[in-house]
Amino acid sequence: MALKQFWASICSAADFLVPSVIADAPRFDGSDIESGLRRDRHWLSLKSVAGFDEQDFHFLADDTCGRLAKYVNDFREIAQHVPSDEQGTDEQVEAALPPLLGVLEVMRPDRYADLDALIIGKQVERALAGRLPGWVREIRFETGNDSNGDPAVWLWVEIEDDAATAEMLSKNTRQVRGVLGECVRQLEIPHWPYIRFRTSSERVDATLEAVK
Repeated sequence: MALKQFWASICSAADFLVPSVIADAPRFDGSDIESGLRRDRHWLSLKSVAGFDEQDFHFLADDTCGRLAKYVNDFREIAQHVPSDEQGTDEQVEAALPPLLGVLEVMRPDRYADLDALIIGKQVERALAGRLPGWVREIRFETGNDSNGDPAVWLWVEIEDDAATAEMLSKNTRQVRGVLGECVRQLEIPHWPYIRFRTSSERVDATLEAVK
């Protein structure tokens, strides 16, 4: 499956973005990612986008799919001139960084824990565009089998601290839980949704603890 190969290629190219615990991964930051990519140039290779086929991305909006294809093609144009036994030059690195960052911004291995999570997450996000309250900052997705051995998807919902006060938490989480659960059912996703909530400060604290 080409899509599976492309997902593995991207995760390998930016392996420092792939967290061990998806819920606690640091927020995507372009400047930090650029610094990491400049330190290690192993990613400047055609292998980093191996397996890409635009037709595999039917679950993306047309404009997003088009942008992804352009990023990959621009990256290939540069990477094909880098010998397999050499690292890219400074000029090649600077030219290849923007398209690779564009690919990562779409694929987000820090936000989708696996390929199924990417496909499900993108579908859910498209269906819910503009429907969630502003205090929902981000949703992260992870798939696997639940305790019964059935396919499941975990949705880690980060909410602002102000939305999690004692007076509002139950109402707010019930509202979002209902919207997300209904969305998964309407999309006929064959995974049972498990919806978990964390405040922004809880996620930050967990991230800091993980890097100590």
